[in-house]
Amino acid sequence: MEIFRFSQKLKNDITLHERTVSVREGFYFHENGSWSECSPLPGFSDESVDDLIKSKFDPRFPSVSLALSVLNRKLEPRMPESSYTYIGNYRDLEDFFSCKNQKINNRCMQPAIFQVMISQNCEDHIPEFPFEKIHSLNRNLKICKKNIFKIKVGRKSADEDLKVINRILTFNNDAKFILDPNMLWDMNDADALLSQVPAEKILYVEDPVRDLESSLKIASRFKIKLGLDELLRMSRYAEISNDLIGALIIKPMLTGSLEKCEKIIRSAAEKDRFVTISSSYESPLGLSLLSAWADEMKNEFGCRLLTGLDTEKIFL
Repeated sequence: MEIFRFSQKLKNDITLHERTVSVREGFYFHENGSWSECSPLPGFSDESVDDLIKSKFDPRFPSVSLALSVLNRKLEPRMPESSYTYIGNYRDLEDFFSCKNQKINNRCMQPAIFQVMISQNCEDHIPEFPFEKIHSLNRNLKICKKNIFKIKVGRKSADEDLKVINRILTFNNDAKFILDPNMLWDMNDADALLSQVPAEKILYVEDPVRDLESSLKIASRFKIKLGLDELLRMSRYAEISNDLIGALIIKPMLTGSLEKCEKIIRSAAEKDRFVTISSSYESPLGLSLLSAWADEMKNEFGCRLLTGLDTEKIFL
């Protein structure tokens, strides 16, 4: 197996658990024509890039476990897509309305298709990834009228968040919402917004507060479903039997092997829950490979399997 180190600059800095990140770093694994990505997420992963090198890529680390399992699947890269329209801020909202009448959106993603490279399998020195060997992949993607909108809430007042929701409903009365406070709410914040949004319009609320018990109380009070993302990882993926839980959000780079992810998906399917396969800001290569796997999962689990993998736009 060959290992290549990569470093890709972001268009803008992002903040991950109070850590500012301007460059996404990690490793590509290559063997017999197959590729995979191993890139711990700063602020979220227990392991770091340095930890991987020091441990000689210990497979007990989730990022290494994932990379090895992807490599074994021999996946063909696919263009990353999302099952929902993401509204993270007011600029996202304006961008959505400015292009809602367009039918074709030209997107360019790199890296996606590679020339075969020959190099030494180095243990002590990991070479930088030779990006000059990478081709670009251009495809035309149809912009469809998506009925699911994921909205980051809790950063501004409930009234401001409500304006965003109502504006989308004016455009698409069939819209359903994933509301994501990122644990920024307290019980009063939850009441301020959820008391004004019809429960039938909410697909689920993702990690409303910092503990599961209080989150379940919110879901019960407003008769809505709860989505678990960080709360799922904080539970160490323990089986949680509660009908108020309507969705599990899986970030494979933080979870581990594809086999572990699939076990979680199948368990959720048995309880009729949604599962969202979400990105950890992997490089475009990693996203394209996760998208190929997600397509396989969609074929098996249908419309209750959602994806949020179109984050390649953050890269220069």
